[in-house]
Amino acid sequence: LAWFFIYKIFFIYALTFIMNSVTIKIIIREGLILPKILCDVKQQLFKTTREILKEGSDCFNMRALAQRSDIALGTIYNYYDSKVDLIIDMISQQWEECFYNIESLACQDFFLSMEKLYFHIYSHLRNFESDWLKLLATLSIKEKLVARRVEKKYMDRMLDLIGLFLSKDKELLSSLVVQKFGLERISRYIFDNFMNMLKTDNKDFSFLDFILRAIFEKK
Repeated sequence: LAWFFIYKIFFIYALTFIMNSVTIKIIIREGLILPKILCDVKQQLFKTTREILKEGSDCFNMRALAQRSDIALGTIYNYYDSKVDLIIDMISQQWEECFYNIESLACQDFFLSMEKLYFHIYSHLRNFESDWLKLLATLSIKEKLVARRVEKKYMDRMLDLIGLFLSKDKELLSSLVVQKFGLERISRYIFDNFMNMLKTDNKDFSFLDFILRAIFEKK
């Protein structure tokens, strides 16, 4: 009889633990957990991931992350189902930091807005480029495609932002080049030049500024 009660108590505790774990995971995924708790755990995981990756991508796995961060492995899995989910979230956060309040860069001078936008993105890319490359090195070819889709989402936002900045200038919006080729095509042209310059680590915006002013017939 005594063993029966021991097993019963053990079963109740085990069931309670499982239910709490499931509940915590649901709360986290649905965004119902206190933001500070969520933020603190994630930031610790991100920080530890970067530290591990400095030693090489082969050293990174969820168990090593748990040991180095002093966060229980089960707790980590409440936040991320796999290291891929963690990596993608880190990449997304870096892009979110880049785009945070980015609309505030817009000013009455469209050309100045473009210069400010370019160097804002340039600065952020330089800051997290090393982290980003290390993160991608931990992913398989298939997993990198997921990361590229995340990147594309932010590239589309950049393209939309250029169009938004241009649309705020009524004079340029009614210019001959926009009337002939359309806002979307002009925005794409500027975006493509942005990307080419970023890829070549170009810090000189004066040439593109000159070309844009010539296109819009502005001195």
